Amino acid sequence: MKKIQFSTNGLANADSNLLNLSEKIKIETWNYLKNYGKKNKRNISKEDLLGLKDLIKDKSIIICKADKANVLVILDKFMYYEKSENFLNSNIFSKILENDNEKKFASLNYYLDKFFKNSQLSKDQVDSLKASGHQTPFAFFLPKVHKEKSFYNLKMRPIISTVNSYNYKTAKYLGDLLQKYLREKYPDYIDSFKFAEKIRDTRGAVNSTLIGLDIESLYPSIPLEETLNLAADILKEIEFKNLEKDNIIKLLKFCTSDLTFQFNGKFYKQTSGVPMGSPLAMALSEIFLKHVEKEKIIPNFQKLGINNYFRYVDDIFIIGKENLNVQNLLLNFNSLHNNLKFTMEKESNSCLNFLDVLVVKIGDRFGTRVFRKSINPLTLHHWTSSLPFKYKINLIKTMTFRVFSISSGNFLKSELNILENIFLNSGYPLNIIKKETNQFFENLRKQGKNQKLIKKKFILELIIMDHNLKNF
Repeated sequence: MKKIQFSTNGLANADSNLLNLSEKIKIETWNYLKNYGKKNKRNISKEDLLGLKDLIKDKSIIICKADKANVLVILDKFMYYEKSENFLNSNIFSKILENDNEKKFASLNYYLDKFFKNSQLSKDQVDSLKASGHQTPFAFFLPKVHKEKSFYNLKMRPIISTVNSYNYKTAKYLGDLLQKYLREKYPDYIDSFKFAEKIRDTRGAVNSTLIGLDIESLYPSIPLEETLNLAADILKEIEFKNLEKDNIIKLLKFCTSDLTFQFNGKFYKQTSGVPMGSPLAMALSEIFLKHVEKEKIIPNFQKLGINNYFRYVDDIFIIGKENLNVQNLLLNFNSLHNNLKFTMEKESNSCLNFLDVLVVKIGDRFGTRVFRKSINPLTLHHWTSSLPFKYKINLIKTMTFRVFSISSGNFLKSELNILENIFLNSGYPLNIIKKETNQFFENLRKQGKNQKLIKKKFILELIIMDHNLKNF
């Protein structure tokens, strides 16, 4: 960073008695920014820029983000609306004639004021639940290009944006309470890093079967009445001790079944499950699935032939017995609840992915490496983009940490090579990539020696690598 040299030359003709130090600093700083401020350089050609502008002006197409992929998709506008409205015409939604959000807004506020007057809610609680204004929620759709044969049979994921809706503040407050409860009650909540670590500590790979299960259309499949009853018990226990359970359920219904949204000038309500896009959706689905696991899955591990069980939202990873009847397992899961339908994926070539982790059988142990979908563009933010420099450097560190945390020792070197190529494809200078990568491992070496923060097995695995780690 350049130093700002303060000079009084430009102020020679001014009455210095009228200018204090603060004013001098302001003037000199402004001159510095005006003279030395860098303009962002365009990182695409003029022809490409004109092409992008033409695409934006084209009224016959829709440009949108893909579902579960860091790519943009260009769709024919007619096809986008046709597929979207076909989804909204299913039994999950119902079309209504008019927008009733104003009435619902007034009704919700009426009940909140009533609960306050009856001393069932405190003023702080009412302020946290009550919105001062509202706008109508709207739906948009993300194309599922990551699905097989999506080119021939493209499916869409609906998202209902409820931000600033009449019930958003209520749903956000209730959702935050439930999420906090879930984090405290289930501290072993799984993610990619925890899963990779646990699976590497698991033995018995040689006599096992790997199975992946996925819940079809999770949010619309959640039985609302049953789930709201479970959620109301939790909320009464942790927050609303003076509010009757029926009234807690009433608040929850305002945020779920009583939600009207618009799409393409028409109004709809979701008739089953929890709204996709609501701050309550994640917490309610997790409460229901935890209940199902506690009552019907965990007690029957032996009967189902399950040795190890992991779940993240609607994705399930199972290590089963060697002679596991996989079709029978699928039938058992599909009989857990009338609303839940599962699809199954079996291991292929002793491999199966879960989240962004690819699990590989290696003898009696499980190895792990990074899983990338087939549509992954293998690029990141380009080096010449307008992203601040420190963000680009931190991206190298973050992605290196991700590879290190997910990959077992026998795959770490190859995964680092893949990551290096991804950065090269994104225009990053090789010397900066290597500098930041080596610095990351140098920091790990120091932590491992001085603070004992890195597990011994990781250090031993890294010693065998030839990735400029000679001093490790």
